[in-house]
Amino acid sequence: MDAALRATAGTVRAAMPWSIELPAGTGKTQIVAGLAAAAAERLERPLVLTHTNAGVDALRRRLRSFGVRAGAVQVDTIASWSFDLSALSRAVRCTCCPGARLGSIA
Repeated sequence: MDAALRATAGTVRAAMPWSIELPAGTGKTQIVAGLAAAAAERLERPLVLTHTNAGVDALRRRLRSFGVRAGAVQVDTIASWSFDLSALSRAVRCTCCPGARLGSIA
């Protein structure tokens, strides 16, 4: 990651929370991967969510090119992450509250 991208990542991070919405080919993957790589360098564990599997693949490739170790950044689709979170929520509720039913809202 070059100095310009590191500076952009710092500027964007200072404005959190945020989302990036730009047309194709404008550098979204580069910016997001730069932010995630900078966070990983600070020993944080960032979560990056995207709509598509292609986006997941592109981000993982870019992170590897920045030298970020596998597992330092969680990259997933919104749908997959939501499904995992939902499954975890059910498991936690059932272990903590024996009387609760799976799928109950309360």
